[in-house]
Amino acid sequence: MAQEVDPINQREKDRREALRNLHLQKDSAEDAFNSRKAELKGDGEAGRWFSVGASRSAKAG
Repeated sequence: MAQEVDPINQREKDRREALRNLHLQKDSAEDAFNSRKAELKGDGEAGRWFSVGASRSAKAG
């Protein structure tokens, strides 16, 4: 017989796990950027690499 799972508790567990994974991805992305920054024109200063608005406006344009 399968155990019933409380959907509210499961949703909260899933949300916490997603936030933890997002944090790990953010750290990895920042590490990768910092390791390649010297190769970018102007050390990547003008790139807005981690700006949410920049990625959205690039898709819209």
